[in-house]
Amino acid sequence: MFERSSKYFNTLVENEEKEKEEKNKKGTKGERYNDKYVSPHDPDARVSQKRGKSPALNHLGIISVDAASHIICGASVDFADKRDGDTTEKIVGQTIENLQEVDIRDGSNGI
Repeated sequence: MFERSSKYFNTLVENEEKEKEEKNKKGTKGERYNDKYVSPHDPDARVSQKRGKSPALNHLGIISVDAASHIICGASVDFADKRDGDTTEKIVGQTIENLQEVDIRDGSNGI
């Protein structure tokens, strides 16, 4: 019984490793483009693509704005191949620091 379960476990592990290797070979479209295209003038630019548009080398501009007063509270630039979830913590942290620096509080959570 132990030999059968051990063999089954090893087969599962091997299959998982094969799947990971195949996935890494394929990569995402952006990863494939970024391996292939590099700007000679701006090596930090990354390929990004919006639906219905051609891929292009870009940067990602991120801003936080106070909706009531329309004042920019934070601004940052990152690689274009980042997702919103990858940059949110950075821009929120910057916004909090900027608001604290000028002693602005929203009244609800004491930022």
